[in-house]
Amino acid sequence: KAGFISKQWFPYFANFRRDGYDFDALWDDEKASIRQKKIMDFYLEENAEAEYFSSELKKKAGFGKGGEKGFDGVITALQMQTYLCVRDFRQRTKREKPTAGLSLFTVRRSISGDGIM
Repeated sequence: KAGFISKQWFPYFANFRRDGYDFDALWDDEKASIRQKKIMDFYLEENAEAEYFSSELKKKAGFGKGGEKGFDGVITALQMQTYLCVRDFRQRTKREKPTAGLSLFTVRRSISGDGIM
């Protein structure tokens, strides 16, 4: 279920949800899917501070028309394991679909903290 957690408690929560794995170890132990890897590759060490809106991340990772299916499920799984966090949510403009919004995803240390194993 969705909820909120303070920055102070997030490292403890993330360590519990990740079961001791960082994403690279999860991938090496074959516990992450190729679709999860496609998304997390955008947040490699040199891009650790990167932020992508959901529509941008979806296109860049090869999901959508003519590409991979199940983007929302993959994003949800990565959020549940705390590898991705929603940093912001913006309502679309009138020119775009009026009922949908854009989530801004990040793996930034400023949100997750340094206490995550």
